[in-house]
Amino acid sequence: MCKKKRTASVKFTIIQEIEAGRIDVKAAAPKLGMTKTTLAKWRHYYRLFGYEGLEVRSQGEVEDYIHFYNYERLQAKLNGLSPMEFRTKAA
Repeated sequence: MCKKKRTASVKFTIIQEIEAGRIDVKAAAPKLGMTKTTLAKWRHYYRLFGYEGLEVRSQGEVEDYIHFYNYERLQAKLNGLSPMEFRTKAA
């Protein structure tokens, strides 16, 4: 399947159709030329972040988020450490 960038509004429309039961994920994926996994990710991002979660991100934004997630995000269950601090301390 070819990678095709879809706008947030197109993704939102597709998610609305699925959520309303007008189209089934199994049927939608091949019809739209994508995998069920892609549709599941869109639904997940929409549930977590709303419409903003459907917007296309640049590579720089993704890398910034990954850095934040691994190095700056403090976790109570890791005794207030970031995942990388906890991993380093455990090693």
